[in-house]
Amino acid sequence: RVDYLAGYRTLNLSEGIVISDVSNFPGGIGLHIVDVIRTRNQFNGAQIGFQSHAGAVERGLGVEGGFKIGLGSMRQEISMGGSNTYYVGGIPDPQAGGFYAQGANAGLFTRERIATVSELNLGLTYKFTRNVQISFGYNLIYASSVIRPGEAIDPSINENQVRYISNPTPTPVLAPYQRWNANDFWVQGMTFGATLMY
Repeated sequence: RVDYLAGYRTLNLSEGIVISDVSNFPGGIGLHIVDVIRTRNQFNGAQIGFQSHAGAVERGLGVEGGFKIGLGSMRQEISMGGSNTYYVGGIPDPQAGGFYAQGANAGLFTRERIATVSELNLGLTYKFTRNVQISFGYNLIYASSVIRPGEAIDPSINENQVRYISNPTPTPVLAPYQRWNANDFWVQGMTFGATLMY
């Protein structure tokens, strides 16, 4: 049996990285640096595909398989923020901007991209009777364009913009920049189930 499918697909991938560093120096001086990088990818689009099953109807082994592909819009979002706080004698002196999130790349950034999301599933089933079945399956989901928090970090830092670096190297480069370094994304999964039909 083969079923042909058409419909709507949505996918939401949200991730984040929090980098926190605490340093203590002689004389009761401390420094706490925090960077928070969050990303979100939201896909909405049309989808077509098929799902098939071959094997025993009453009893025995069966095979299932299917493939779906969606085409639509991937909304990508990057949120970057941070802070650095000096402690002198226990008194905090906070300032906006961490180490990787400061200046030009701090804030919320969004964009839209045309993308595809595909899904492949394969499975084995075994029917003990017409009404009782167990199944084992493998799933693979692929998205053609997503932004992830590690890829949003610009490793180039202008030391002159960082107040807690002594004797910074002079440079005219205003870094870090906001980066759109999107890539593809794969996720795999396995399923096991039992079905009682009546």
